[in-house]
Amino acid sequence: MMVNRTNRSQATSPTLALARPKLDPKKSLAPAPQLRGISARGLGYCKDLETHKAAVALFLGVYNFVRKHATLQTTPAVAAGVEWVAWDLERVVEMTEAFMRRKEDAKFDEAFAEALGE
Repeated sequence: MMVNRTNRSQATSPTLALARPKLDPKKSLAPAPQLRGISARGLGYCKDLETHKAAVALFLGVYNFVRKHATLQTTPAVAAGVEWVAWDLERVVEMTEAFMRRKEDAKFDEAFAEALGE
């Protein structure tokens, strides 16, 4: 004789069951698990919030504009139509260097203007 048992964990409201995303483990390898490496390093890696923001921005830029994804056969930026061609790492380094130079120049100009009493 077979007894039908219902699993209590499945006895939820139908709207809640429909709202839950069904994640495929192979497709959920998004930036979030990879960013754990940055947060796991703790304060030794990012001493302040600005450095942490820069590290995350650099990672996401490389992830979306440089790294070719196997499922898309291109970068997400090219697939979304944001860029025509995938960037190379040299372009990212040049852009980062230019940004940091502008940031340092702005700090210098501000300190110089303060020293002159403007």
